[in-house]
Amino acid sequence: MVRALLLDPFSLTFLQRALLAGMLAGISCGVVGTWVVLRKVAFFGEALSHGIVPGVAIATLVGFSPVLGAAASAGGMVAGVSGASRARRVGEETAVGLLFVGMLGLGILIISRSGSFAVDVTALLFGSVLGVRTEDVTVAAIAAALTLAVSLAGYRAFVALTADERVAALAGFSPRWTRVWLLAIVAMAVVASFRTIGALLVVALLVAPAASAVQFTRRIPWTMAIAVLLAWSAVIAGLLASYHLDLAAGGAIAVVAVLQFAATAGVRSMVARVGVHAAAG
Repeated sequence: MVRALLLDPFSLTFLQRALLAGMLAGISCGVVGTWVVLRKVAFFGEALSHGIVPGVAIATLVGFSPVLGAAASAGGMVAGVSGASRARRVGEETAVGLLFVGMLGLGILIISRSGSFAVDVTALLFGSVLGVRTEDVTVAAIAAALTLAVSLAGYRAFVALTADERVAALAGFSPRWTRVWLLAIVAMAVVASFRTIGALLVVALLVAPAASAVQFTRRIPWTMAIAVLLAWSAVIAGLLASYHLDLAAGGAIAVVAVLQFAATAGVRSMVARVGVHAAAG
């Protein structure tokens, strides 16, 4: 019974690819999501996940790899946010909001004018287990390796930036370039994850596991490790739910990740209340 529920689904080749891509994406999202949560730039992650839509739509329509289209859009978003946020009267949050709306609107226009079913809108927005290919696994592996390498190389700079930009400057780091590198690895995580979980839902895997992890530890390496484990469990549970209940895999993974956060936040709240009562007693 247990074997039929937990193991038999992953005897299928397409689910094996989806699992491997999801686990690799979980590494990227767990590591990068920690910086996103600590830096409080979850809105950029959400905007970026929507911002890749036009690139993916164009790439699919003209016969290119959707991953390349997503990477091009993500690169444009990072460059646009970096450039617009340097304007004296325009902050980073405003720049992100404007690009978010503009890129999503452009994506909708491209899809609406395609005149065919060349772009599978459901798979694009919400992911598709059947759509995960070997190239997606390769991209996820490269993204995981790069996000780990950049996070390790820029660890001290990212820590300083999460504290305050002035702290980063006083420590000898360039806040501008540190921010650009941070946005770049967020982009890599989103591009690596969208084929499995979908463009609109990838932010759940990016933010929820890290937000759950910080409920119990403030040590960054431990937060990353716990976030990766939670992302992996969300991917596995989501794929199993997709197989047994005939659900969209991306939606199932996103819901599990958010439920994990709700559970950890609830446990954290109960522990805090018990501590208060014990201290009062």
